[in-house]
Amino acid sequence: MRKVAALILVAMLVAGCMDGTRPAVLVKPLVDSDDAGDFTFVVMGDNRPWTGGKDFGIQNIYFAENIRLANASGGEFAVNVGDLIHGYAKDAAVLNRMWDDFDRAAGYFQIPLIPVVGNHDVPDRVGEAVWRKRIGPTYFSWDYKGCHFIGLNSEVVGGLDKISGFQLAWLKEDLKRAAGARRIFVFVHKPLWRWGPKERVLENQWHKYVHPVLAAAGVDTVFGGHDHEYLRYPTRDGVNYVVTGGAGAELRCAELEGGIFHILLVTVKGSDSSWEILTPKGRLPADYATTDLRERQELDLGVEPLASIPKDGFVDMRARFKNPVDRPAFVTATWDTKGTSWQPLGRQGTLACLEPGGEASFAIQAQVTRGLLPLPTLKAELVDETRKKLLTWNPLKQALAKVAPMVRDWNVAGPFDLGLPLGVGDAKERYLFGWLSGWDGMLPPEKRVDLAAVYRGKGGKQIAWETMEADTSGVIDLGWVYKTDYAVACAVTYVYSPKSCVCRFAAGSNDSLLVRVNGEAVWSKHAVRGVKVDQDTFPVWLNEGWNEVLLKIANFNGGWGFCLRVVEPSGSLRFALEPEAAPAAAEKP
Repeated sequence: MRKVAALILVAMLVAGCMDGTRPAVLVKPLVDSDDAGDFTFVVMGDNRPWTGGKDFGIQNIYFAENIRLANASGGEFAVNVGDLIHGYAKDAAVLNRMWDDFDRAAGYFQIPLIPVVGNHDVPDRVGEAVWRKRIGPTYFSWDYKGCHFIGLNSEVVGGLDKISGFQLAWLKEDLKRAAGARRIFVFVHKPLWRWGPKERVLENQWHKYVHPVLAAAGVDTVFGGHDHEYLRYPTRDGVNYVVTGGAGAELRCAELEGGIFHILLVTVKGSDSSWEILTPKGRLPADYATTDLRERQELDLGVEPLASIPKDGFVDMRARFKNPVDRPAFVTATWDTKGTSWQPLGRQGTLACLEPGGEASFAIQAQVTRGLLPLPTLKAELVDETRKKLLTWNPLKQALAKVAPMVRDWNVAGPFDLGLPLGVGDAKERYLFGWLSGWDGMLPPEKRVDLAAVYRGKGGKQIAWETMEADTSGVIDLGWVYKTDYAVACAVTYVYSPKSCVCRFAAGSNDSLLVRVNGEAVWSKHAVRGVKVDQDTFPVWLNEGWNEVLLKIANFNGGWGFCLRVVEPSGSLRFALEPEAAPAAAEKP
């Protein structure tokens, strides 16, 4: 273990990036020693000025309050997991003025502060150059009282959102040098452990290549930011994961979901460690907001799914709710029916007042005159007496889960070549108005779906069908899976109808979309756009029995994805990745 060194200086030497510049935020040297006594330290993240504020260059009052908490906490140093300034300026002089104001605010720290790179700090090479000149390396490590600390860079220019290449190699070697440390802590801005569609998270780059290295080295906790909230994730292979993004930037969720301004106080005691949440109103336990708790809250925000939509279009959603806080709270509902045929009935605004621990049930009613689609916005909230949001949810999503479900499970084959050469100067014009073999022609799955088939894909690679599950909003994110532009994919699912009927499809896509039902094209939209739920609505005839639904989704560049909702008022449809075999006929006696 290194004996005596200023903390940031040690970090620079370890990373091999020492350039002789003054650290922007070093308040006083943090001296390491052989003393392995108990100690505490602070972790915070995302203090940057608010987007939409009057001045992107001025730090906010919430950061000042969290500095006061850090100074009073007894922590011996603080780590900030990124987004210290608003950034995203192409002019180095503008960035330096933002850093000057950060230095001014950070000057009120009475303990050393160690910064980790955030996307607002280093969005490009200009930002990276300023960071290196004012602060130093973009990834580094240090030791303190027998423990090892590592700051990683999730914002590598040209290698965004992953820990790979030289940095991953450095991490492996650094962890070898840290063998024997009583605890190891890792800090990274983006919570890369949750990157990607929910059902594929454990396949992402972090879990494939980084997590195994951390687990093998016995890392205690990984602290992230970026999401403006507090949220504890499940421990995996002994490694704790937590997001602490409440140091001052605008919050992104309600209070009970983790939307709180806060810092963390980590205690190292012997060979153990733990943390608690510090807020201006007091201390909270580490399990205040967890992924499991969020799922349980969904159950408490209960709306009974509608079994069917009556012919007269009267929608009666029966809701129930329990107040989980120790103060009175109010359930509110607000409609936005612009552009729809929905007409709310009864009162809006406050629907129920709940005492601490109290429960209530109530109706949310509406008249629908010309079909369910397009859907209105219905926002329900639990607020306290000061109108502060405690929880938020979408009753329509739960109520319509049966009669207007999002199709969640798909067979997907891709990427196929779009037929647009890379590097053409008028690419968008040719995408929208030229002939594209992958879009205007018929791909093999369009001619005949064979889920066991192997196709020649983009670049001559062999591709096969794989199953994908939509995220919580109903969207399949193809861009995360295939990571390529100028490409096409096909997606197939099967819908069972007990009788022939007309239903309504609501689709969304990024970019172009073609829909075939039982081989026949029923809808086509050629565009460059972002995916939104219920972008396009159109009627579809379903045969009695199983119906094949095939989507072709073309990607120009950037984001790539799709979603599909099927509206059938009786709620009698079933969905499957493959048609289920018909039950055998009963033998006659």
